[in-house]
Amino acid sequence: MSRDNFAYLGINEGPQDRLVLAWFISSEESNCFMLTVRSLERIVGQKEVAQYHIAADPSRNFGFILCPDAGKADFFL
Repeated sequence: MSRDNFAYLGINEGPQDRLVLAWFISSEESNCFMLTVRSLERIVGQKEVAQYHIAADPSRNFGFILCPDAGKADFFL
């Protein structure tokens, strides 16, 4: 994970219990950020998306999701 993503999400280096990684094997979608938002919206519901912080790394096809708490992150396991 790049330092830019750490800074954008407002987290410090080290073990994380609220961070989820989403990846995209191949996609016609050119906007990784919106693809991550729409995927999260389908999982948690439209009203809940505002509680999460998202950073996208389109060069690696990754989307990072910072959950509001560790319990919400466990939901993705």
